Amino acid sequence: MFNKMIVLGCGLIGCSIAGAAKQKKIAKQIIGIETQNINYVKKLSFFDEIKNSILEVDNADLVLICTPIASLSQIFGDLIYQHSSRKYGLVTDVFSTKKSLLNLIFKLSTPEKISFYESFLSSHPLAGSEKIGAVAANVKLFENSKILICPFDYGNEFGEVRKKELIKQEQKKILVLESFWSSLGGIPKILPISQHDLLFAGVSHFPHLVSFCLALILSRSQFSSQALSLHGGGLRDTTRIAGASPDLWADIIYDNKDQVLDLIMEWSVNWNELANALRNSDKEKLIKLLHEASSWRNSFEK
Repeated sequence: MFNKMIVLGCGLIGCSIAGAAKQKKIAKQIIGIETQNINYVKKLSFFDEIKNSILEVDNADLVLICTPIASLSQIFGDLIYQHSSRKYGLVTDVFSTKKSLLNLIFKLSTPEKISFYESFLSSHPLAGSEKIGAVAANVKLFENSKILICPFDYGNEFGEVRKKELIKQEQKKILVLESFWSSLGGIPKILPISQHDLLFAGVSHFPHLVSFCLALILSRSQFSSQALSLHGGGLRDTTRIAGASPDLWADIIYDNKDQVLDLIMEWSVNWNELANALRNSDKEKLIKLLHEASSWRNSFEK
C-alpha cells in the first residue's frame, strides 16, 4: 500500500485509476490534481483531496501523470525544477506517445537527467474508451488489459558505474509498477521506450487515422445521411474509434507524426497493390492479398 498517491489529470484514465485504487485500498490517501470540472470529480468520491497544482503537494509515494500530452511541458517543468524541495518516490505517465517526453528529457543537463531517471518510469495502459472525461470513469477499466512498462535506454553519457546504478534502480521501479498495475487488474508487459512510438504508430495511431478517414469520406458522400442508419456491423466496427475525442487524437497523431507519415506511405503501396488487382481484373491476386491480411488478423493473441 502507498501512503500517498497523486493523480495529475482527473479525466477518464486518471479517475479510473483513482477509483480502482480507492476500491482496492491501494493507497491511504489519493490526491487529484485538476483545474476543470472539479465539482463533478469531487462527487465521484475517488479522491481524498483535489488540488489545482502538484506544487501544492510536498510529497507522495506514487505520482501518475494522466493529463493530455499537450500539457506535458508544464508538468515536466514542475516535476523537474521543483523536485529538490519535494519528495516524489515514483513518477509514471500514461501517455499514448513517448516522443515529447523523450525530447524533454534530451534537453536536460546530465545531473537533471540522473535525478529524473531515479524517480521516473514510463507506463502506457492499453485501456480506454471512445468516451472521454471523468463522466466516463470506470473502476474496472484496467481489468485484463495489458499495461506497458517502458524502460529507458540510458546510453553511455553517464559512465558504466552510474548506468549500472540506474538500471538497478529501474528494476526495482519495474517491480513496483508491475505490482501496482496488477493490483488494478492489469497485465503488465515490458516494452523499451525506444520502441514504443514505432510500434504504436502501426497498432494504434495509424488505425485511428484510417477510421477517422473512412468516417470523413462517408460524411462528405452523397449518401452521408442514409449511411448513418443503413449499415451493417462492419461499418460500426471500423468507425467506432472515429467517435473518440478529435482533440485528444489530434494531439496523439501529431506527436507521433513522423512514424504515422511513414505508415501512410506504406498504406499507399499496399492500397495501390489492391487497386491494381481490381484495375487488371486480377481476382486471383485480390484473393491472395485478402487471404494474407485475413491470415494475420486471425492470428491475433487471444
